[in-house]
Amino acid sequence: MRTQRVTLSFVLVITLFIVWLPATGTAASYAHDGKLLPAVSIDGANFGQAVAVDGNTAVVASPGEDSGQGAVYVFERTDSGWQRKAKLTALNGVSGDLFGGSVAISGNTIVVGNGTDDNSAGTDAGTVYLFIKPANGWEDMTESTKLEAGDAAANHTFGASVVIAGTILVVGASGHEGGAYPGAVYIFEGSDTNWNQSAKLTASDGSNGDLFGFSLDMDGNTVVVGAYGKEQKKGAVYVFEKPGTGWSDATEGKILTAQTRSAGDQFGYDVAINGG
Repeated sequence: MRTQRVTLSFVLVITLFIVWLPATGTAASYAHDGKLLPAVSIDGANFGQAVAVDGNTAVVASPGEDSGQGAVYVFERTDSGWQRKAKLTALNGVSGDLFGGSVAISGNTIVVGNGTDDNSAGTDAGTVYLFIKPANGWEDMTESTKLEAGDAAANHTFGASVVIAGTILVVGASGHEGGAYPGAVYIFEGSDTNWNQSAKLTASDGSNGDLFGFSLDMDGNTVVVGAYGKEQKKGAVYVFEKPGTGWSDATEGKILTAQTRSAGDQFGYDVAINGG
């Protein structure tokens, strides 16, 4: 499931809606389904900076919480409404990590990206954390396992974006705005706590500061990647198709751009795909 990216500097209230699709398919209506709140409202917590939903489970990031250490909350819809079930944190989290920059969920697995995490590869190398739902249901916990890029390096911001669907996990490492890194996307395959890197996706025309991988989405065998920093932030989107032999290191099959482009448009800041 894809992450919805919101960048705000105050505590958010998450409002959920149910979408009703009539048999004719001619229109959709929305019914208010609930409002999600943090346990304690804290200025700068950025509750809601990233959200993901799968079925009756909602995942909400709060990366500014605990002096920027960050946390992620799990909510479940019950007969009495949405209930907060768990707080997810990094085992070795420290102030300023901003854990929860991106989130995704598929079934019993929650993925949390932390592109600004410092690890053995260097400052802001980035880490992705995986949480597996316990047998008795979601509860306060630290990660079940964590992943780094096979070629992890400082300022690559691995985990800037994340998407998971079943046994496929896709992770963006966009680097910093104006940085000396064009960005990359990594594909992992596995389940539970066992994941292996299968591919590294890059842009054939990549250049430093493109922010390739800042946004991404996946549907079936198609991965789309946003690079909003491309060409003075005119932006571009790259499309990758899974080969018949499986995922492997590759460049894009197609590049999408706006028909009329101007510097600062930031085309590709966020992306979504359905029916690829």
